[in-house]
Amino acid sequence: MDRLFLIDEKHLENMRAGREGWNEKCARDISSERGLIEVIKERAHQDTKWGGPDHDDKHSYMDWVTLITDRADELSETGEPHLLAQIAALACAAINWISRGHLGGI
Repeated sequence: MDRLFLIDEKHLENMRAGREGWNEKCARDISSERGLIEVIKERAHQDTKWGGPDHDDKHSYMDWVTLITDRADELSETGEPHLLAQIAALACAAINWISRGHLGGI
């Protein structure tokens, strides 16, 4: 599984001060990335539950479409916000599936 690297405050200050090739246009307030963190946590949960790439690689393109569509339908019916992270995590899994050479790769 890919690793998530968070920038600590000291490194962030060095970057802001112009050290290590800091580019102000790339600056992001890490706290604004809460949604991405939730998606990463959900993706890790899905990998643990289902078995990660070994399981994912058994899916077809239409399986991914169906999984994502089913969750989107459930979201529209229930309005449960946690389903947004599930949908995004499934989309990430599908992108990773493509990057492993399925559907021609990306």
